[in-house]
Amino acid sequence: MSDGLDIRDGSGRIKRIVLALMVGVAVSVAAYMIANAMIKPEVDQAARVGSRQMERSGFVIWVTGIAGAVALTATFAIQNMIARKKWREENEIAKARVV
Repeated sequence: MSDGLDIRDGSGRIKRIVLALMVGVAVSVAAYMIANAMIKPEVDQAARVGSRQMERSGFVIWVTGIAGAVALTATFAIQNMIARKKWREENEIAKARVV
């Protein structure tokens, strides 16, 4: 029977995930606004929906998704490195030295 340690989060993992998601969403919103503003003047000139306009909206979608994914991954990786370093210092794991 499990003692419930897997349910409780003493390491702060949920906080790191939520923070990474918040940063990812914020960067995605900023990337969407910038990419949409870049193509907005061109879209306003076209009165019909054509293949060029679909390519432009695809550009906005890809830029938004990639920027959000990169920001989420980078934020989570940095937070995990900091948490790992803190854990090592708390548990006093000796580092190997070359003599």
